[in-house]
Amino acid sequence: LFQQDCSSPYIAAISRACLEATGALPWPASSPDLFLIENVWDAIRHAINTPALSQNQQELCENIQAAWVTS
Repeated sequence: LFQQDCSSPYIAAISRACLEATGALPWPASSPDLFLIENVWDAIRHAINTPALSQNQQELCENIQAAWVTS
């Protein structure tokens, strides 16, 4: 996953050629549907709150790790 802004190192011809050679797909700027980490955190939040809330910090950490592995 490559995510970049419009700073000069990313838009240089050699950088664009390298990305094209690797088959990188275009990534629309500011597309809320493509902010993967937000979707991941939403899935984890849902997983750790179902069926019951964590009772302590250790249990919360274990539930987050389990949700991360299965998401």
